[in-house]
Amino acid sequence: MAIFEKIKSAYSAYMLMLVVVIGIFLIIVDGTLLKKRQLKKEEKISKALGYIYVVLGIGSYIIFAIF
Repeated sequence: MAIFEKIKSAYSAYMLMLVVVIGIFLIIVDGTLLKKRQLKKEEKISKALGYIYVVLGIGSYIIFAIF
C-alpha cells in the first residue's frame, strides 16, 4: 500500500493534464504528420498510444480520487 500512496500523492490534476495533452498530441499532431508521410503502420500505433494515454490518464485520476 505504500507504493500506491506514493503514486497517489504524485498524481495530481497537473499530472492528469500532462498525460492527456501528450495523448492528444500523439493523436492529432503525430497522427497527421505520419499520415502525410504515408506511414500507415506508424500512424495507427501513434493514434492507439494517444488513446491509451487519454483513457488511462483519466482513469488513473478517477481511481486515485476514489481511493
